[in-house]
Amino acid sequence: MISIINIPDTAALINEPLIYREVTSYLLYCRQELLEYEDEEDIDDHDFNFSVLQDTDDLRMLDELGPPEETVQINLKIDGMVQTIYRIVYVTTVIFVPADLSDQITF
Repeated sequence: MISIINIPDTAALINEPLIYREVTSYLLYCRQELLEYEDEEDIDDHDFNFSVLQDTDDLRMLDELGPPEETVQINLKIDGMVQTIYRIVYVTTVIFVPADLSDQITF
């Protein structure tokens, strides 16, 4: 599992452009949403709790966290093939499930 707590941490995903784009975009969206309630200086110190699952063993984390607040299925059509990425949002964490693990999720 890869943990992402701020924008620089997303560099760990640079070799996976699809998941990199989705994680970075959502992190920036969450940061912008926080700006509505806090000053920019406070936001820079805020740590996000994002995780990107990497293998089948990481999927157990989903069972441990219980029911999510939101589950988003992102279908990306590339060269005639569809790749699915999940963004699973809990109260205190956001989990991203890359395409190679998405077929093992049972919601």
